[in-house]
Formats: sequence, C-alpha cells, structure tokens
Amino acid sequence: MAGFTRPWKRVLEWGCGGGANVVHFAPRTEEFVGVDISVETLQECEKQVAAVCGTPFRPIAIDVAQPETAVAQVEGWCDMFLSFYVFELIPHRSTASGCSGSRPRCSPRAAWR
Repeated sequence: MAGFTRPWKRVLEWGCGGGANVVHFAPRTEEFVGVDISVETLQECEKQVAAVCGTPFRPIAIDVAQPETAVAQVEGWCDMFLSFYVFELIPHRSTASGCSGSRPRCSPRAAWR
C-alpha cells in the first residue's frame, strides 16, 4: 500500500484475529471494523487498536455456519476490504459464498487485499 494516499473512512478486515494487521491500518482510517468468529480475538484486536491510535473499533462476531450475517451488521460503505488469512482455511471455493456477500458493502472505489 506504499504510496496510497486517498483517505479511508472505513476499513473492514474479514478474519481480523488478534490484530496483527489492524495496527498498520487502523491509524489510517476513521473506523476499523473487525469481523471474526472468536469474541476473544475481537477483544484482543480492539486492545491492539487502542494501543496504537484512537480510531474507533467495531467488532462483529459471526457464526462460522452463517458468515453472510456479518454483512447485515455493516452500515454504509467500506473503503478497504482486508482478508489475509480466512480464504486459506476454505477447503473449496464454493464454500466461500458467505464471504463474497460482503462485496456489496464496499465502495465502488474500495481496495481489496
């Protein structure tokens, strides 16, 4: 993302875990939305955001059997959609349909990583 200077209003990370990525992206956005199946890792991710910046963190805990439910909890647009690890865990692309439902919540100018 070197050289990327456009401001971000909202970044969403699908599978944020304990916050390894959030510490790099949260300081550059107005709001960071973390989506994960574990409430405990969402809590740790929130601590990591607080340790590096004042960006509001919005946790969304989802049921692994119904990941599409996360989309309904995101109001408005996201400027950046991150998912660095989740798709490695999906055994077949047909089971990724729940994650693909998040795309409509992304701004037409959104970056996907």
